[in-house]
Amino acid sequence: MRPHRPLDRDHVHEHGDHDLHGRAHGHAPASFGSAFAVGIGLNLTFVAVEFSYGVLANSVALMADAGHNLSDVLGLAIAWIASVLTRRAPSSRYTYGLGGSSILAALFNAVLLLLAVGAIAWEAVLRLLHP
Repeated sequence: MRPHRPLDRDHVHEHGDHDLHGRAHGHAPASFGSAFAVGIGLNLTFVAVEFSYGVLANSVALMADAGHNLSDVLGLAIAWIASVLTRRAPSSRYTYGLGGSSILAALFNAVLLLLAVGAIAWEAVLRLLHP
């Protein structure tokens, strides 16, 4: 283990740039666009198949899970949009840029999940009242 050296003014770095053994490690890619696209595509396929089988089997559980997965897809799409918006440079109208869009995306995602829970609860109550 090497001793800690005082801060060298010519080489400024963050401690997060190295692991415990002093080796540098890679950084995340600049854009996660392809990862978002693949995730959304695979999840949409799963939602379509699951919902179809839920309708065929008359299963509220499968349709509810498909609805939940659809809200996950919408959450991914919202996160993708927010990740693009947060990289925008400041302008005369938005002097701090659009960094706050990630917070609004999280809020919107929470509202979507609450709507999905409400729809599932509504359908469950209707089925309890009229089996």
